[in-house]
Amino acid sequence: ITNAYQLTFSGTTTANSIVSVLVPGSGESVATTFAYGAWTFDYTGNSSSSTAHTFTVYATDLAGNKSLGTILD
Repeated sequence: ITNAYQLTFSGTTTANSIVSVLVPGSGESVATTFAYGAWTFDYTGNSSSSTAHTFTVYATDLAGNKSLGTILD
């Protein structure tokens, strides 16, 4: 749980996967990983100190296999 105004998430997954970040109240944002599997998602400027946010991150590889999801809160 955070009340940070600058939120940047990052991680690694299978190279060239698609990372989906479910954003509270905004739907889904998508970031494609780099060739070596690193990804970042910048939510800076979109957070509110009065609202709690929970983000869920999924990765989908080139074969269409989707991860179970990771909750970030």
